[in-house]
Amino acid sequence: MVRHQFAVGRRAGLLALVAFTTACSDRSLPSGPSLSPGMVGRLLTCAADVRAQTLSCTAPGVSAGTGRLSADLVLGGQGIYVALRSSAVSYNAGTSTFQADVTVQNLTAVPLGTADGSTVTGVKVFFSSGPSVVLGTGTVSVANPDGVGIFTGTNQPFFLYNEILQTAQVSAARTWQWTVPNTVTTFAFQVLVDAASPQEHTVLRWSRQVGTGTYWAVWGATGNDVFAVGDDGSIWHYDGTSWTAQPSGTTQVLYGVWGSGRKDVFAVGTGGTILHYDGTSWTVQPSGTPQVLYGVWGSRGTD
Repeated sequence: MVRHQFAVGRRAGLLALVAFTTACSDRSLPSGPSLSPGMVGRLLTCAADVRAQTLSCTAPGVSAGTGRLSADLVLGGQGIYVALRSSAVSYNAGTSTFQADVTVQNLTAVPLGTADGSTVTGVKVFFSSGPSVVLGTGTVSVANPDGVGIFTGTNQPFFLYNEILQTAQVSAARTWQWTVPNTVTTFAFQVLVDAASPQEHTVLRWSRQVGTGTYWAVWGATGNDVFAVGDDGSIWHYDGTSWTAQPSGTTQVLYGVWGSGRKDVFAVGTGGTILHYDGTSWTVQPSGTPQVLYGVWGSRGTD
């Protein structure tokens, strides 16, 4: 699982870093000082194939960096705080124009694009670097920005979504255009989303955790002592801050978990598997059956 942490400042502003490369399908879409490690960690690799007229994005990657951001509140991550989506992707060889209609969805628990809850300041998607040619020859540029501003550097073109986005709301589409000569097959760039929010200290931060397989059950003694179980004997524990894997001693699928307390937890699954956690480690207990056990519950630890 990959966890994304984001810096918080005084006023507001949402930053979601997206990198566009090329060769993809018409699906989710989304120089100045160098970016902080947390900011670079929100980099999303997207693909835009000029000839196929397609555009799509992948999950964030993580890499290092230095420096700081000029925004007051830093959030982001495709599908975590915001979602950038594209449609109507096309390329006109006659005018050398590659374009896509792009929307922004607010996935936070607070409104974006307003500092006081009512006055519209809008949501800006700006280019932090690029566009740069990845495959082919020539120069690519942003053809129709709404303006140029200072965000993480100087002279950064941006698109303005001049509205307030409530939680889960999707903006009206804006048409993004790039001037792309027909000698270019793919190109790449990075964008950030910047918006004011009236309650930056109350932003709900969803943290994506990375693992493989499917998780079938979750149980917690308290909000900072939670267990999740799933395929291949996977057991993860949440301490109120992060999830960590715990060795289970089995590769059986675990379908159920329950406990009488934080030091008395049971997990069950295929092959009649029963595991017990004593607050330190998990041990296998005999069940007397090879049948699949789908759930576990008790009135107390001994019943």
